[in-house]
Amino acid sequence: MKSDDVAMDIIKKYSLIFIILIVAIPSIQAAEPDQARTVRATLDTYGIYAYTRDNGKTWINPLKKDDRLYEGIHPVLIKETYHIPAIQDLFFGFEYVVAGLPDGKIPIEMKVSHPQFNDKDGKPAVGYSSINQYWVTNGKAAGISGYIFERDEELKGGDWVFDLRYNNQSLLKQVFKVIEQ
Repeated sequence: MKSDDVAMDIIKKYSLIFIILIVAIPSIQAAEPDQARTVRATLDTYGIYAYTRDNGKTWINPLKKDDRLYEGIHPVLIKETYHIPAIQDLFFGFEYVVAGLPDGKIPIEMKVSHPQFNDKDGKPAVGYSSINQYWVTNGKAAGISGYIFERDEELKGGDWVFDLRYNNQSLLKQVFKVIEQ
């Protein structure tokens, strides 16, 4: 009888392991699709852009080195560079594509650090953060981020670092060297 008891204990033990495996394996394999996604960003263009503030009626190009006629309202790359002259009304930045996102309306954050200057309220500032909503289709969203020098206080030389973030993870960092004129 002892061998029958030992055999029953072994069967119970392995049956319990088998039941645990049957229950656990499907839940491991049934991970949410978003958890399996690899979100990544790629750089499209970067540098100095011409832009409009009035829906395409007047284009602003502080470099004044090009006499193209621009159409639409999307900024137009006029010079590919990481070295940015500190000139009033100049817009610099970069365009990017983020892939691996779930479809729908998704928040993407941009953290920017820059040389210290006083903000519009007169307070010292060394950066800012903004969250924009992007419409994602087929896992992709495209955007442009940058800065327009609007005030004399902003025309400081030094590094400007743009950090594109999703779910608290850095996807793409762009560094521009602003050069005082």
